[in-house]
Amino acid sequence: MFMAPFAEKVAQRVKKQTVRPMPKIMPATGDLMDARKWSGKAYRSKTVKLIESEITRVDKIIILPTGIAINWKHLSFEECQDFAQKDGFDGFAQMIIWFGRCYPKLSFFDGIVIHWK
Repeated sequence: MFMAPFAEKVAQRVKKQTVRPMPKIMPATGDLMDARKWSGKAYRSKTVKLIESEITRVDKIIILPTGIAINWKHLSFEECQDFAQKDGFDGFAQMIIWFGRCYPKLSFFDGIVIHWK
Protein backbone atom coordinates (compact mmCIF):
# COMPACT_ATOMS: atom_id res chain seq x y z
CA MET A 1 0.00 0.00 0.00
CA PHE A 2 1.25 3.45 -0.88
CA MET A 3 0.63 6.61 1.14
CA ALA A 4 -0.94 9.60 -0.61
CA PRO A 5 2.19 11.58 -1.58
CA PHE A 6 3.81 8.47 -3.04
CA ALA A 7 0.65 6.95 -4.56
CA GLU A 8 0.29 9.75 -7.10
CA LYS A 9 3.93 9.39 -8.17
CA VAL A 10 3.41 5.63 -8.62
CA ALA A 11 0.22 6.17 -10.63
CA GLN A 12 2.02 8.72 -12.83
CA ARG A 13 4.87 6.19 -13.27
CA VAL A 14 7.39 8.69 -11.87
CA LYS A 15 8.19 6.46 -8.87
CA LYS A 16 9.43 3.05 -10.01
CA GLN A 17 10.87 1.71 -6.77
CA THR A 18 9.80 1.29 -3.17
CA VAL A 19 11.63 0.60 0.07
CA ARG A 20 9.95 -1.95 2.32
CA PRO A 21 10.73 -3.80 5.56
CA MET A 22 12.05 -7.33 5.08
CA PRO A 23 9.03 -9.45 4.07
CA LYS A 24 8.27 -13.01 5.17
CA ILE A 25 7.91 -13.97 1.49
CA MET A 26 10.55 -12.29 -0.67
CA PRO A 27 9.34 -10.87 -4.00
CA ALA A 28 11.40 -11.94 -7.00
CA THR A 29 12.33 -10.62 -10.41
CA GLY A 30 9.46 -11.38 -12.76
CA ASP A 31 6.78 -11.27 -10.06
CA LEU A 32 3.83 -8.93 -10.54
CA MET A 33 3.86 -5.63 -8.65
CA ASP A 34 0.26 -4.80 -7.73
CA ALA A 35 0.55 -1.26 -6.33
CA ARG A 36 -2.46 0.01 -4.40
CA LYS A 37 -3.58 2.75 -2.03
CA TRP A 38 -6.47 3.02 0.42
CA SER A 39 -9.53 4.88 -0.89
CA GLY A 40 -10.13 6.32 2.60
CA LYS A 41 -9.01 5.32 6.08
CA ALA A 42 -6.38 2.59 6.18
CA TYR A 43 -7.88 -0.88 6.82
CA ARG A 44 -11.37 0.66 6.91
CA SER A 45 -11.83 1.39 3.21
CA LYS A 46 -11.47 -0.28 -0.15
CA THR A 47 -8.20 -0.33 -2.03
CA VAL A 48 -7.58 1.40 -5.35
CA LYS A 49 -5.22 -0.13 -7.90
CA LEU A 50 -2.52 2.31 -8.99
CA ILE A 51 -0.49 0.17 -11.40
CA GLU A 52 0.34 -3.39 -12.21
CA SER A 53 3.90 -3.96 -13.39
CA GLU A 54 6.63 -6.58 -13.52
CA ILE A 55 9.31 -6.50 -10.81
CA THR A 56 12.69 -6.03 -12.47
CA ARG A 57 14.96 -6.26 -9.41
CA VAL A 58 14.91 -6.67 -5.62
CA ASP A 59 17.87 -5.39 -3.61
CA LYS A 60 18.84 -5.50 0.06
CA ILE A 61 18.98 -2.00 1.57
CA ILE A 62 20.22 -0.46 4.79
CA ILE A 63 19.37 3.17 5.47
CA LEU A 64 21.42 5.02 8.07
CA PRO A 65 21.23 8.70 9.05
CA THR A 66 24.57 9.07 7.26
CA GLY A 67 23.89 7.16 4.06
CA ILE A 68 22.52 4.16 2.19
CA ALA A 69 24.00 0.74 1.44
CA ILE A 70 22.46 -1.36 -1.32
CA ASN A 71 23.55 -4.98 -1.48
CA TRP A 72 26.28 -4.02 1.02
CA LYS A 73 27.70 -1.31 -1.29
CA HIS A 74 27.75 2.12 0.32
CA LEU A 75 26.42 4.87 -1.93
CA SER A 76 28.11 8.23 -2.34
CA PHE A 77 26.26 11.36 -1.21
CA GLU A 78 25.23 12.05 -4.82
CA GLU A 79 23.98 8.47 -5.22
CA CYS A 80 21.98 8.80 -1.96
CA GLN A 81 20.40 12.01 -3.30
CA ASP A 82 19.54 10.30 -6.59
CA PHE A 83 18.14 7.23 -4.83
CA ALA A 84 15.93 9.36 -2.55
CA GLN A 85 14.58 11.31 -5.53
CA LYS A 86 13.79 8.08 -7.40
CA ASP A 87 11.90 6.96 -4.30
CA GLY A 88 9.70 10.06 -4.34
CA PHE A 89 11.53 12.38 -1.93
CA ASP A 90 13.03 15.81 -2.64
CA GLY A 91 16.39 14.53 -1.42
CA PHE A 92 18.22 12.32 1.05
CA ALA A 93 17.57 14.62 4.05
CA GLN A 94 13.80 14.44 3.51
CA MET A 95 14.03 10.65 3.16
CA ILE A 96 15.91 10.31 6.47
CA ILE A 97 13.35 12.49 8.26
CA TRP A 98 10.49 10.38 6.87
CA PHE A 99 12.11 7.07 7.86
CA GLY A 100 12.91 8.50 11.31
CA ARG A 101 9.23 9.32 11.83
CA CYS A 102 8.02 5.95 10.54
CA TYR A 103 10.60 3.91 12.46
CA PRO A 104 11.51 6.04 15.52
CA LYS A 105 12.85 3.13 17.59
CA LEU A 106 15.43 2.12 14.98
CA SER A 107 18.88 3.61 14.55
CA PHE A 108 18.89 2.19 11.00
CA PHE A 109 16.41 0.67 8.55
CA ASP A 110 17.08 -2.81 7.20
CA GLY A 111 14.87 -4.00 4.36
CA ILE A 112 14.52 -4.31 0.61
CA VAL A 113 14.03 -2.03 -2.36
CA ILE A 114 11.72 -3.30 -5.11
CA HIS A 115 12.17 -1.95 -8.66
CA TRP A 116 9.58 -2.31 -11.41
CA LYS A 117 9.06 -1.37 -15.07
